[in-house]
Amino acid sequence: MKRTATCILLLAVLFAVSAPAQSSLEQGADAVYLDISHEYILNPDGSTIYNYEHRLKYLTNFSFNSAYGESFIVYDPEWQTLKVTKCAATMADGRVVNAPFNAFNEVLPQWAAGMAPYVRLREMVVTHTGLEKNAVVNLAYTITTKKGFLPGLMGSVMFGDRSPIGRMTVRVKVPSGTSLAAGMARVDLKPVVTAENGYSVSTWTLEHIPLAAVEASQPPLASFLPVLLFSTAGMEDLQRHLIGDESSRYSLSPTAMSLAKEITKEKGSWIEKALELRAYVEANVGLMNAELPVLGYRAMRAQEVLDRNAGSQLDRAVLLAALCRAAGITAVPVLTAAAHSLPTDVPSLNQFTNACVMCSCESPEGEMVFLDPNAPQNGPALTRSAGRNFLPLMKDAKITEMIGLRSEASTLEFDGDLTIGDDGKVEGTAKVKMTGGFDFSFAKEAAPGSVRTTLVKIGQGMRVTNLQTDFPKNGTTECSANVSSGSPLADAAGLVRFALPGAAGGLGDLHLSLGSAPRTTPVDFGFPFREEERWTIHLPENISVAIMPTPVNLKNEIGEVHFAFSQEGKDVKVVRTFVLNVPRVPVSEYGSIRSIVGTWQEPAHQVMVLKRP
Repeated sequence: MKRTATCILLLAVLFAVSAPAQSSLEQGADAVYLDISHEYILNPDGSTIYNYEHRLKYLTNFSFNSAYGESFIVYDPEWQTLKVTKCAATMADGRVVNAPFNAFNEVLPQWAAGMAPYVRLREMVVTHTGLEKNAVVNLAYTITTKKGFLPGLMGSVMFGDRSPIGRMTVRVKVPSGTSLAAGMARVDLKPVVTAENGYSVSTWTLEHIPLAAVEASQPPLASFLPVLLFSTAGMEDLQRHLIGDESSRYSLSPTAMSLAKEITKEKGSWIEKALELRAYVEANVGLMNAELPVLGYRAMRAQEVLDRNAGSQLDRAVLLAALCRAAGITAVPVLTAAAHSLPTDVPSLNQFTNACVMCSCESPEGEMVFLDPNAPQNGPALTRSAGRNFLPLMKDAKITEMIGLRSEASTLEFDGDLTIGDDGKVEGTAKVKMTGGFDFSFAKEAAPGSVRTTLVKIGQGMRVTNLQTDFPKNGTTECSANVSSGSPLADAAGLVRFALPGAAGGLGDLHLSLGSAPRTTPVDFGFPFREEERWTIHLPENISVAIMPTPVNLKNEIGEVHFAFSQEGKDVKVVRTFVLNVPRVPVSEYGSIRSIVGTWQEPAHQVMVLKRP
């Protein structure tokens, strides 16, 4: 009896210690992972085993009706075998419901539909049963992969999710004596290394991981959550795996060579030719948008991609590189990471989620551009990739962190000269200059429409005529136009509202809502920039300024904002300047960015109030 009472007391103490931490994780969450386990094993014969398991507690109706009612496991049967080893729900009253046979349905992944080269891929859809509030689902499965699917045992594991995690464990087992490179981003978490039956086992564990909230202008989760990269391969192994037989990889038939020349025959510069080829691949070759790790980072030959008229991101990058080479342009596919600030010394392919093409041409300037064949592109493909790793598919290449644009390299300048006539009608001219991240040199046909969206908002609405666009050099777009109101300005009790909208593509188009609530994740702007708007407004004798705005000069570590208002006679001049020094704003500096953005967004700085006598 005493032994029983002692056990009960110990359990009560353990529960009292763990319950506060558990309840704090559950607060505001739809579900909570009680634990998640990833295990990666390299067998002596080069094959690999991946064991996954989680226990997920459902807290709301949304969690089991929408968010976590099913699990999806994608694999390649040509290289891999899948076995679901456990799928059961423990209901709130303790009853255990094992998943029935028809809870497991193998289908073709949606993104592979109609893509003949990849109809072999499969997705196991696991439908969870016995779900209710406070039910716990235990799911476990194993994927065994043949040697050669990847150049070694490697992975990228993110410690965090949209739901909180009580405990997360990653185990990497390699035969004793096998070299294992590993690195953590954003936390200094060291592995516990043990020996186990001829294997060296490295284990990383984190506990009480809060949920990653959904917030406006948020970068990818892997850009601010802890990420583990590991690999048993070296850079030479990656290069052999990615490059293969380069002569056959990029070889094109005479018909395809003629196609490349036909597409580019009316284009002058090599950059214009490369852009035309990029547009052709994006528009005419179907995209099978699977994650690259699912495909083992293996690409088809360029000619095969063209013949089949479909391919993955990497396939389309290989085809674009081959077409560029056929047009006399030096080109090589490049793998890029979506996340920022990952280790560059760990040769793990799993960090790379996208593929583009790096192009250059023999010239004194040594110009180079990055083209993305998998998405619409206004400017250089890696404009918003500062701090992300990339790897060219070429011999002796290294994993390198992309250098971002400086704020002075991306500018948005707007000049408006407007005259309000005695009849209340408005007419004038407007000029816009865009460089760097704002430039439309890579999508020239899109520039006029973007600029027009700003000009029509001036005053109380404008008609835009004689809109002209010029590209004086690569990386710079200049537009000019005439504007007129067509009808007199309307007033309310003698007051006239006259809008001075921000330039298209600038801070105003980001629709940032930086409220007073605490921020838990970074704010992602993509790249640092400078935006400046200069207005000159000529007033008639019967209209004057009703409210004289107060000048603003605010500067902090993140950026600065300035607002100047002056008047000489009937000429009013307004100058607004916004400078952002960093591409991403950490949580610790949220107050600073909220201050300068909030000041920029104040109505008094966006609208001028005039009055009639």
